[in-house]
Amino acid sequence: MNRILALSVALAGLAACSEAADSPAGPDLSLSRYDGGQQSITLCHQSGHLGRLIEVSDRALAAHLAHGDYVAGLEVAPASFTTDDGIHFSTVTGALDAARAIRVARDEKERAACRITITVAAGTYSGSFDPGAAASMERFPLLVDMPDVTLRGAFDMGVDRTGRATGESRHAGANTVLAPDRPIDFLPLTETLILVADNPAGFRGNGAHIEGFDLQSGHEPGSEGGVGILSLRVEGLVIEGNRFERGLTSATDLRASSARVAFNYGKGLGLNCGHCLAGPGRFVAIGNTLIDGGLGGIYVSAAVAHLPFSLGANAGAEVDPYVLPVAASVDAVLLNNGIRGHRRLPIGFAVRVLALGPASAAVPQSTRVFLGGNDLSGNTFGLILDAGFPQGTALRKGDLDVTLRGNTIAGNCQTDLLVAFTRHTGALGTTTNPYLKNSTFDLRLGGDLAWADAWYSHPDGNGNTLVVDGATIANGQQVAYDPTRVCP
Repeated sequence: MNRILALSVALAGLAACSEAADSPAGPDLSLSRYDGGQQSITLCHQSGHLGRLIEVSDRALAAHLAHGDYVAGLEVAPASFTTDDGIHFSTVTGALDAARAIRVARDEKERAACRITITVAAGTYSGSFDPGAAASMERFPLLVDMPDVTLRGAFDMGVDRTGRATGESRHAGANTVLAPDRPIDFLPLTETLILVADNPAGFRGNGAHIEGFDLQSGHEPGSEGGVGILSLRVEGLVIEGNRFERGLTSATDLRASSARVAFNYGKGLGLNCGHCLAGPGRFVAIGNTLIDGGLGGIYVSAAVAHLPFSLGANAGAEVDPYVLPVAASVDAVLLNNGIRGHRRLPIGFAVRVLALGPASAAVPQSTRVFLGGNDLSGNTFGLILDAGFPQGTALRKGDLDVTLRGNTIAGNCQTDLLVAFTRHTGALGTTTNPYLKNSTFDLRLGGDLAWADAWYSHPDGNGNTLVVDGATIANGQQVAYDPTRVCP
């Protein structure tokens, strides 16, 4: 009896998938040039509000679309014999437009029934920030403003025996390159190759995965500009296994977001943070390699004021400006990253944790960071914990809670650890900056560093508290900065 019931349910499901209703965002089958049912297609099979991924042949596609299922596997391959049929595309931009149409048709604003994966074949994908560029070019930035979309390139990041990105693909010749048609800018408007954000209609790029790309800046040696991937107000972002080429100012600039940044490689990045992680939000950075950057490796802060960026060739697209919250906090876990060779003077750093983010000194901020198993060696400074951007008569309250365990922090040419209740350059005497007020830095060094060797600036009269390994540190200062010292 149970077998008969199960068979009846299965037959009912097949009948439902053969209904004649049209799917508003399905592929245009009139353009299809499949070869007799040999093509396997990934669909989101829906039952009520739930969905699951299934594989069907092209012969079964129309019936499933009529039932309300939708295509969840899109492919970009310009050399393919079948393109722009609703499943195969000649540009990443075209595939993103199709994914957006699917989400809009179903009003999937912040989460979706199924993930849509856009697989991008090996090759160089040239793009422009000019709205008038040819339709055959990518529209930069590639805009992900709808939920649960994966962009997957062909670059398969190798990992060394320490578990960190090597910068080389496991498969020779398998590389998906995003390349602008001119050098991209950092100022006055930041240009980025990929933008993950929200839009005024309420759609958000939550759950975006970006993996397997080689991102280029278009700059010749000696110049720099632009960002590889920028995010604003998104949750569940994953950036994994990408290579960020010399000439980009930053690999990632993540704002008011939560993200996992894993096994990415950058060498020779410019005068900014390699991975800039700004809350409010939560971050995990694991297995990344950053070498020989112009300024710093990983930077963590709880907030950042709106910094203008360009929507480039995305004519008509909108992203709401960011409004600072009344208070902000961030949690970050930094595991097994290798950050070396950031030797700029007066400041070059492996990791910097800020009590106050840029242009946000009036917002009380709280930052908690765990660093485990990282190699922060051979920089100007290994680890900087400082006030960040304190401003004038603003509130200037920012608390830090930092824990170290099992890190290698050595061979940094000025010092391995700088702790300052003012801006780092203020502690070094190269600038004059205000101090935090009524703030607490609570540090647990875990045996990675000796406090006696640390530099710090903690003068009396500001109501601040410094705790190291459970002991309250008296007010005072210990800085031995030597601007003439050359970092080898």
